Amino acid sequence: MNFSAQKIIMGMMLITMMLSGCTKKDDMAAEVDFTKVTNVEVYTVSLRDFDDFITLPVIVSPYRAVNLGLPNGGKVTKINVDKGDRTTKGNVLLETDDVLLRVQYEQAVAHLEYQKKDHARSEKLFRDGSITNAAFDASKFQLSTTQSSCDMAKKQYEDAVLKAPFSGTVTARHVEIGDILAPGSPAFRIIDVSRVKVQAGIPEKYIASFNIGNDVSISFDALPGRTFKARINYIAPEASPSVRTFLAEMVVDNNDGAIRIGIMGNARILKKKTENSILVPINALIETQKGRVVFVAKEDNTVEERLIEYGESNDTMVHIISGLQPGDKIIARGQHALVTGERINITGEYAGSSVGGYSI
Repeated sequence: MNFSAQKIIMGMMLITMMLSGCTKKDDMAAEVDFTKVTNVEVYTVSLRDFDDFITLPVIVSPYRAVNLGLPNGGKVTKINVDKGDRTTKGNVLLETDDVLLRVQYEQAVAHLEYQKKDHARSEKLFRDGSITNAAFDASKFQLSTTQSSCDMAKKQYEDAVLKAPFSGTVTARHVEIGDILAPGSPAFRIIDVSRVKVQAGIPEKYIASFNIGNDVSISFDALPGRTFKARINYIAPEASPSVRTFLAEMVVDNNDGAIRIGIMGNARILKKKTENSILVPINALIETQKGRVVFVAKEDNTVEERLIEYGESNDTMVHIISGLQPGDKIIARGQHALVTGERINITGEYAGSSVGGYSI
């Protein structure tokens, strides 16, 4: 036998020995150590109602916001508020030079009074048959146009001052005394934050699960420990073309002003309620190559691995679709090193937490 043939034979023998060692190791890993007893906590499976929530990021905007200006413009003569001031509905925010407007209004009132008296005389003459129908109609038309002119002069005079349309906070001021305001140019911005609008984008795949009136719990990072309750009062009929979400809007009371405009938060919205569901603690599940499994305690104090099919989950619980039955005791603590057939010592029921409304 030459030297090359010897090397080939020795290589084959070495490979065979390595494979044999690997097989033996895998067999040993699958073997049950009957001397080992693992302390575990169990969770007893039962039928419960499952509330499937979705958590969405939200943004906050004012309940009402408006940029205020004068419809006819004018020269500013007095300013009564500044940025940050609170104001109430009807308060005068600024005044403009109204001398000419006041004179025009007074003239219009005087002209109207004269026209009313003239029309009263025409009406008496018409009843006596002293004037024609055409003359009486002309008198009525003149009174009507004079009334309209007076109303217009009054409106222009009243518009020389700018009043708050609702109670709120002044967040911007764009004028100074002496400025000549153009018609409609903004002078102030006022927002109403006694209530706030909270907006969230509902993903397209979930939109069928949401309706106006759904209860919502809202929290903000800037307000730890506080939760605000609301209901959806608007869902957009069309999706945003850029992100494919549907705008949902809630109104939240904010009488103490704690919720600031623009802060970020999260809305927890009930998506679906399923009755008589099998729920288990989410941390009882173990990820394997063949899927997710749980370990089930048997009457002889051993365990068996059970492949399960699962559905939706919340913070602490997961909905089991198949693989478990009511009354099964699954290992919820101490399960990660278990092997089917291994002995266990049940130290108690799994305590878990009450996050998400479930006491486990």
